[in-house]
Amino acid sequence: MLSVSVEGYTAKHKENREVYLNWIAPRYFETLGPPLVMGRDFGPLDTMKSPRVAIINQTLARHYFGSRNPIGKRVTIDPDAVKEIIGVVGDAKYLEVREEIPPTMYLDSFQEERPGTEFEIRTAGNPAGVIGAVRHEIETVAKGVPIADVRTLEGQVDASIVQERLIAMLSGFFGGLALLLACIGLHGMMAYTVARRTNEIGIRMALGAERMQVLWMTLREVVLLTLIGIGIGLPLALAVTRLTASLLFGLKPTDPKTIAAAVIVMLAVAAIAGYLPARRASRVDPMVALRHE
Repeated sequence: MLSVSVEGYTAKHKENREVYLNWIAPRYFETLGPPLVMGRDFGPLDTMKSPRVAIINQTLARHYFGSRNPIGKRVTIDPDAVKEIIGVVGDAKYLEVREEIPPTMYLDSFQEERPGTEFEIRTAGNPAGVIGAVRHEIETVAKGVPIADVRTLEGQVDASIVQERLIAMLSGFFGGLALLLACIGLHGMMAYTVARRTNEIGIRMALGAERMQVLWMTLREVVLLTLIGIGIGLPLALAVTRLTASLLFGLKPTDPKTIAAAVIVMLAVAAIAGYLPARRASRVDPMVALRHE
């Protein structure tokens, strides 16, 4: 990153004027996808002998130009390298998925000599399947030039979030284990409750209560306990979501759909856990139940 001064912009005292520089070739944006929202791309007329040009991202354009048109304005990069802005491109992330998009300036690699370079190749099929062909082609065109590394974009993204995926897997495992224990606990509690209320159930059925009424009476306790647990646990969970925010990408910790899905799963698990004891209670013989102590 280097500090810049922008034509028509007066920097504030101690303002951070650093921008991220990226040397690219024509059709780079077409290959990777960021849209060119204003101006033009680098072309064959941009050479070592032509005026130096640059393309900026939307973050840089908003910061230094606001609603003004930046095309044609000049940017000076330390030390005294003047570039004319010819285009504005959509914001994109390059280092990691959670990074804040920095003010970025793209420079034409054909206008400046660089000690090394990278090629971005877009394929119609599986990128991993053409790595060998890419290596062979480069070695044929530029014999003796060492190739440092060949990676797919998907592989780079996977490598950048390996820690988050591990944490997600562990969290999912322990979450599932906790759900299983809750299910076993509810089932055991309801079985115990039904055993204690067998006599009461017999009296209700002897007085005309139907099996569905007994089933719902027993199952209702499970649902009520689950709703009480959700009522206590949900506010506590929302209170600690800030601790998990850094582990999420593209999803808010308080995402309504996720919370609704979790509540539905808990209610479904509770209903399943309580169904067998409730079903057993609804099928009890009234005479046997009345003699039960």
